Amino acid sequence: MNIPGDWPLSADAGRPSDWTDALYGRLFQQRTVVAAAQLNEESASDLVAQLMTLDATGDEPISLRIANWTGTLGAALSVIDVIDSLGVPVHATATGLVEGPPMAVLATCAHRWVSAHSRMKLCGEELSFNGPARLVESWLCEQNERLMALAGCIARSSSKHADEVLEDLKANRYLSASEAIRYGLADEILATDARVLPFRSNVDRPTVGFRPTTS
Repeated sequence: MNIPGDWPLSADAGRPSDWTDALYGRLFQQRTVVAAAQLNEESASDLVAQLMTLDATGDEPISLRIANWTGTLGAALSVIDVIDSLGVPVHATATGLVEGPPMAVLATCAHRWVSAHSRMKLCGEELSFNGPARLVESWLCEQNERLMALAGCIARSSSKHADEVLEDLKANRYLSASEAIRYGLADEILATDARVLPFRSNVDRPTVGFRPTTS
């Protein structure tokens, strides 16, 4: 996806991909970026570019909307480094399943909402390696170090020690929304009476998307 600009949103926007770009473009104008499906080097570069652009063009918080997100540790760490360096806070809203390294991205955000039926899976990357025993041993050591780095990132923003997080990563532990809050990976569950806000283009500050209602 390209960095959105002043995209029109209309019934004749063109092909479905054009409509998607128009939708993401309108969200981008309202300081909202979307992270879904696979976080890899390409999608991480796109996400980082959007975050940095919004940081440079305004002082209000950035809204990160996460849906069914999984991905690689390297990509997650690159996004985390940028979030840590931004001059504005990033507020995340997660729905569906957030799995593996992207959980550390969610944990790093300044404020984290999760939907009532969302789930978190603490796990590392699914990788494989073939080769001589000497190289396999070296590869396993490297993967263990990477898993420890992931545990450290999650522990930094949670209520757990890195060693405890590492054990949960190795056990592929699932967390419900309420368990994620107790773990320190989220701050609030979206209220059941939250409202979906329509696009409004006739006001100075248009609104769009999902506004959580908190008690």
